[in-house]
Amino acid sequence: MSKTLVIMAGGRSSRMKQSATELNDQALMAQAQSVHKSLIPLGPSQSPLLSRLCVEAAKANIREIIVVTSPKMKRSYRGEPIF
Repeated sequence: MSKTLVIMAGGRSSRMKQSATELNDQALMAQAQSVHKSLIPLGPSQSPLLSRLCVEAAKANIREIIVVTSPKMKRSYRGEPIF
């Protein structure tokens, strides 16, 4: 039986934008406005959360990944290899 991972990635980043505004974090606000939150680089490796999820799914022998997105995310992702 094959395993499938479904990733819900269609949010509007409204809480992130609110936090950036409250913290007066201009860099975070710029990222929240221009890139979908699942594609923002994180941590020392600067790899996006979506990439990390896909890598971990591959380690768990999951070969089918379905990403449910919004039209905005489709425009944000430029087709770079995830891993």
